[in-house]
Amino acid sequence: MRIAIIKTSALGDVIQSFPAISYLRQKYPDATIDWIVEKSLVDLLSSHPDLNNIIPVETKRWRKNIFSMSIWKEVRLWKRDLEPYDLLFDLQGNCKSGFLTLLVKAKKKIGFSYSCVPEKPNCVATTDRYSISFQQNARLRYLNLIAAHFGEILSELPQTTVPLTCSESEHRRIEQINNKFKYRRPLFMICFGSRWPNKQLSLWQWKKLLQLIEQELSAHFLLIYQSDEEKRFAHKLTEYLPNRCSSVGELTLPLWQGLMHKCDGVISVDSASLHLCGTTVTPSFGVFGSSSSHCYRPLGKEHAAFQGKCPYNKQFAFRCPILRTCETGACIKEIDPEVLFNAFMQHYKQTLANVMTKSHTE
Repeated sequence: MRIAIIKTSALGDVIQSFPAISYLRQKYPDATIDWIVEKSLVDLLSSHPDLNNIIPVETKRWRKNIFSMSIWKEVRLWKRDLEPYDLLFDLQGNCKSGFLTLLVKAKKKIGFSYSCVPEKPNCVATTDRYSISFQQNARLRYLNLIAAHFGEILSELPQTTVPLTCSESEHRRIEQINNKFKYRRPLFMICFGSRWPNKQLSLWQWKKLLQLIEQELSAHFLLIYQSDEEKRFAHKLTEYLPNRCSSVGELTLPLWQGLMHKCDGVISVDSASLHLCGTTVTPSFGVFGSSSSHCYRPLGKEHAAFQGKCPYNKQFAFRCPILRTCETGACIKEIDPEVLFNAFMQHYKQTLANVMTKSHTE
């Protein structure tokens, strides 16, 4: 059995597709399972234990040079090098993934039905289509598209943890960082970065929130950054709690996940870091504004979320329609840090404290 998955981007969406891969591997232990993904995400998927081959594409570059003969030659060569598949699952459901689905040879090409597909032309590329609710959690949405083909609909994830494969150097770095915090507990990983400004808390909000948590729990914080701008943000935040905060950056996804396993909890905005935490046993507290926490937070009672309110009364089932254009981002920028702290402490008392106690005694 040869199976292809098409989910080219984005990072968070790819991570949320992991339970679907685990489901396929359990159903077909000896199958070849390949994933077609943007070249920038190849390293992430190369560390996934249930995948055989990662097939890179560069659709962004292809679209920018759509009238170039050399690009179309590259596309033809890419298609020529692919072996046929028995099953292909298009988990993306847009025009881009539909184009790739048309290029790949497969006996059956499975995708979303016309009633729920994100972009209607995608249906031209698929042979078998299923109606999947987009109001359920994204992890279940991707999983159930695959499960529906086998006559199943699942109400919960059969498996959530996916240990990514770390190199020896990554293992060493994880232990070096962990040793620094060995006796500094509780330790919370703080993931403030997001691609979209309207998903980000301000420096003042983070400062106040961490100060309140530190005062209540004598906590320590590991600040994660992935860019120069985020590094500067982390250093500013550290100035407010110099003896309680440390920052670390330049993380591969397996290294980042490994560090999460060493922390007592993850506090994050709606971003790839929160979705990555959902692949671990580490509890999380997510802060949402422009996206539905119901649809995007990690599943399980150990994962809690705070949902900001839209001051303009915009209604959305899973994501705000003006996420990229809203000039204020008020749904998250106007969250009172004390209200956020109270929500976090409620989760801490109900779930985190018990999980932490158990993990420290094992």
